[in-house]
Amino acid sequence: MSNPHWDVEVTVSVKVRPSQAPILDSITPASGAVGAAVTLAGSRFGTSGMVTLGGVNAIATSWSSTQIVATVPAGAVTGDVTVSNNKGDSGPLPFTVTTAPPPPPPGAELPRVVVDTALPDLTGYLVKTVKAAGGDYVPTELQAAINAAAPGTIIEIDAGLSIDAGVTGITLPAKTNLAGALVILRSSGHASLPSGVPVTEADAVHMARITSPGSNAPCFQTAPGASYYRFIGIECTKVDAAATVDTLINLGDGGGAQNTPASVPHHLIVDRCYLHGLPASNIKRGVGLHGAHCAVIDSRITEIHGAGFDTQAIGGWNGPGPYRVAHCHLEAAAENLMLGGADSSIAGNIPSDIEIIGNYLAKPVGWRGSADGWTVKNLLELKCAQRVLIAGNVLENCWAAAQAGYALMIITVNSSGGNPWATVQDVTFRGNLIRHAGSGMNVSWYASPSSVKPARIDILDNLWVDLGADWGGSGYFAQFGDCAACRFIHNTVIHDGSILNMAGDPTTGFSFKDNIVAHNAYGIHASTGTGSAALAALVPGYQWEANVIVTPDNWAAYYPAGTLWPATYADVGFVDLGGDDYRLAASSPYAGAASDGTDIGCDVAALMAAIAGVV
Repeated sequence: MSNPHWDVEVTVSVKVRPSQAPILDSITPASGAVGAAVTLAGSRFGTSGMVTLGGVNAIATSWSSTQIVATVPAGAVTGDVTVSNNKGDSGPLPFTVTTAPPPPPPGAELPRVVVDTALPDLTGYLVKTVKAAGGDYVPTELQAAINAAAPGTIIEIDAGLSIDAGVTGITLPAKTNLAGALVILRSSGHASLPSGVPVTEADAVHMARITSPGSNAPCFQTAPGASYYRFIGIECTKVDAAATVDTLINLGDGGGAQNTPASVPHHLIVDRCYLHGLPASNIKRGVGLHGAHCAVIDSRITEIHGAGFDTQAIGGWNGPGPYRVAHCHLEAAAENLMLGGADSSIAGNIPSDIEIIGNYLAKPVGWRGSADGWTVKNLLELKCAQRVLIAGNVLENCWAAAQAGYALMIITVNSSGGNPWATVQDVTFRGNLIRHAGSGMNVSWYASPSSVKPARIDILDNLWVDLGADWGGSGYFAQFGDCAACRFIHNTVIHDGSILNMAGDPTTGFSFKDNIVAHNAYGIHASTGTGSAALAALVPGYQWEANVIVTPDNWAAYYPAGTLWPATYADVGFVDLGGDDYRLAASSPYAGAASDGTDIGCDVAALMAAIAGVV
């Protein structure tokens, strides 16, 4: 038997399917720093997948079949970028990771001019008295005494004397005053009043009293161009609860009659005065601040409230500044202090060069839920202002009611559409204690009617305590958007809501450094995502360094490298968390760990020294 030989011919048919892997055509820009946003263009990206940049997975903030926006991740190095999905991997494109940090954002400019509130040498001043009997004038002649007073005159009113301002109010007329000598209206008890702190209700016994009879008459108002007046130890109020009063002292005119710089009153000071409404009675404003070179110092303004309309202890929009508000007790239902919020009648006017120093801004907690139904909003609002220093103040007790209950509002608003130049810029909010509020701050922009976006806002070295649900609010550290060159540095924040709730258009110059905050449910978030994704989309080129975020959850992958993650506030290492001592103990892992070598968070010891005597 022999083995047969076989000739076999086999034909094989093979179908090769074209690749369905992603195609990466371009990356824009082709270089960038950690945190920068890059756009990848191509095709076949699908609806999800992975972007690898310089050997590190990048977080994509948006993804479509032809375009991906991603963030340069921490740890990335110069190398290839690829896109991967369940169909395969794209070909690589080169990308250069720049190592130089972005330039620091410019800090807010401080006031260029300040109001000098020192009492001048009164040697040589003529003293005229107002008494019930035996003086130079009787109470009904106070207007005549003011009209007759030459610069360099003191009009001294007996302490305890009560004078009716009349149905048109008492007017301070303009006087020829080339040397800047004052006309002073003071109480005979002025020497018994404290200085450097707010006067108290008990100090009213040392004051002369001026009452408005109603008909919306102020106690005092200024004629166009009035200048160089000073009030010392004057109590202003309404005659009774039924009297209708808008503003107790008007320094300038908030309406259309004051529509040129020449008409603006100037060099006006309210010193150690007590202005107040009455319980269960409406009144709109303590001081209308519409002049130039004006100040309210060492004064007390209380019981300013209304139902269905806004009220302010101090409010102004129709003067250029400079202003100084220092060592005052300011109490009002809607906004304790507000600049802007109504259109100026002077073309191009922005209240400028403002100091708000050492004040106590609060709402009595008894107003919360009261039957009076006061319209409650926020504590301090800037809607049109520039070059503002806010330092050494205590802001407390603000709950969600007519608005969200923010302690601080920085929002550019062209209120009625007549001030398209309106803006808030160059604000330094430094060394303040903020506590017991619905949320911390709102920094944003109203695009319509047209106005200028806010810019250069510095939030530095502040202590924020008890923000959130107990006060009916969201517990945000900040609602933030549309603000260029905004810096949050060395803040300690005890809150139960988001760190930053972000929205608006992308802006540059953002810095977040050396802060202690809590992540809570959402941390830093926007429609584009959480943490780095939100930051890269809305504040590209941002600076982030030495921040402590308190959370028991693992959010580290979503935030920039170098973030510090204690599980609880107790793990931060405060001296006495339960006793509200938020200094860092020497044993805290964050003591001396800030980017500048100091403790992370607020310098609480320096803050407490700065606000001594405020409350």
